[in-house]
Amino acid sequence: MLIAESLRAGARLTGVPLQITELTRVEMISTGVDQPRYWTLLYFTAAESEALRPAVELATCLAPSGGWYTGFHTAGLTSGSELILHARDADA
Repeated sequence: MLIAESLRAGARLTGVPLQITELTRVEMISTGVDQPRYWTLLYFTAAESEALRPAVELATCLAPSGGWYTGFHTAGLTSGSELILHARDADA
């Protein structure tokens, strides 16, 4: 799942074969200081053999502030655990 608003301005994710399975717009009651009230959630799948590439590409597209993340599950790459990529502060 990816929160579309977590992408930094100007970020481009190209050439990564993702299949969008659901697109949802939600209103958040409680958000962080750097987060908008409305979020666009993109649920996606990708071939497990290609899991590392989307993980790396998505990590480079996340905004450096706001506590954003994208997460997905794989059976092989992460031994069944959830792989979560956290945006890091630009100075970290």
